Amino acid sequence: MGLLQDIEGSATDPNLSIADLLRKCKVLAFRLRHEPFKAWVDHELSGCPPEADLPAYRRGHRGLLLAQLSGSFGRTATNVSVPTSLLPDWQKWDASDFRQGVAELDALTKGAKAAGSRVVRHSVPPEIFADIEIWDGYSTVGMHLDLSLALIDGILDQVRTSTHLRPRNRGRGAVRR
Repeated sequence: MGLLQDIEGSATDPNLSIADLLRKCKVLAFRLRHEPFKAWVDHELSGCPPEADLPAYRRGHRGLLLAQLSGSFGRTATNVSVPTSLLPDWQKWDASDFRQGVAELDALTKGAKAAGSRVVRHSVPPEIFADIEIWDGYSTVGMHLDLSLALIDGILDQVRTSTHLRPRNRGRGAVRR
């Protein structure tokens, strides 16, 4: 069986990790001398650097922004929905881009599932929420963005599907079998 056929078969094998599938694609990308394919595989394996354009399936995913509030006399409120209009213009935390490599995304989902959760929680830095008053008389003491596991599983599925749909090099550098 040739490398390309092996990749095509592996793309539908749920028992093979996406990282292992991408390593096979990396071999193919080098054999083809296809630089865009090499870059895509490297970004999916190692994570996308800040200067790299993200594929659409990794951009702008919506989550639920929630806060923890503290009031006088020990009153507290948790998991309070945060209107994004209260956030500073320079930082909108209701959407998330995923630049992590597939192994890290896979570990996030496995960790959340092992904990019995259906979401992955991202903490919001204090400098973003420190001066935000969501309820009168309450201070915002914490904030996080909840993203569904199904969303991250969908990103990983897109990567797996894309491995055998990437453009093929029609010129030099044919695949050696």
